[in-house]
Amino acid sequence: MDPKPPITTTRGQYIMEYPILNQQTVRDQLSGDEENRHSWKAPSELPFRGPLLRVWNRNSGSRPEEDGRMIARDQNMCLGSSQSRRESLSIHVDHGNWSKGTPYISFTNSETRIEELIQKWSKKGRKDFMLTAINPNIRIRKGLPILDVTAEMNRYEIEDPYGREGEYYKDEYVCLWQVTTDEIIGHWEWNELKYDLDWYQKIYGAYIKHNTSEIDKEDGASIKSKAANSKEDDINELGKNFSLISIDETDSEVVENSALD
Repeated sequence: MDPKPPITTTRGQYIMEYPILNQQTVRDQLSGDEENRHSWKAPSELPFRGPLLRVWNRNSGSRPEEDGRMIARDQNMCLGSSQSRRESLSIHVDHGNWSKGTPYISFTNSETRIEELIQKWSKKGRKDFMLTAINPNIRIRKGLPILDVTAEMNRYEIEDPYGREGEYYKDEYVCLWQVTTDEIIGHWEWNELKYDLDWYQKIYGAYIKHNTSEIDKEDGASIKSKAANSKEDDINELGKNFSLISIDETDSEVVENSALD
């Protein structure tokens, strides 16, 4: 079963105005006293052993845009202070509060949680679900942040708005500001997955394939870079050899010129 292309949204032209998220933007928008105390930058290790999943439909925020990226409802919020983090995360974890956009895009690493959400939303009349899988380790290697929601709620003493002792956030992670196209493994129609008891294995297989292809890309870029450097070294070495030959041929002239000083 092949991934489906992303659905184009009515916000596409507006979203395209935003530059692709990079490490410099991350540094700029995290800059502040709280970042010095508790960093939200991407970790140096790669802690994930599987994809992160997000279920959505046409009524959801942060749907894939025309250029393939997923964009948070607040693309520009700076998160360098404890107040900005606490207030924005408090709004985000209250799923019924859409009064203000946040810089977070939620995912889970639990296939069970995906099934629970779809069952819950289906009872409320929502339908036509899509499932998006991203590769969190590719995101980390790009230097883009991923946060453990439970850990950050504990850090900033944010109460569970549902009074469930954090049950809903147990396996939840958030990406800040954007998910770039390199991170996205694919999009699947839930109607094509739901009858397959092993649907997660299909997603996981795509994750393994994505891992391999992205590593191959990096290795290819590295090989090209090394080849270019090697070629440049060869040229430099050749230039040195010609210089030595030239010096040998004109050595007497060089000595005579030096004697004129």
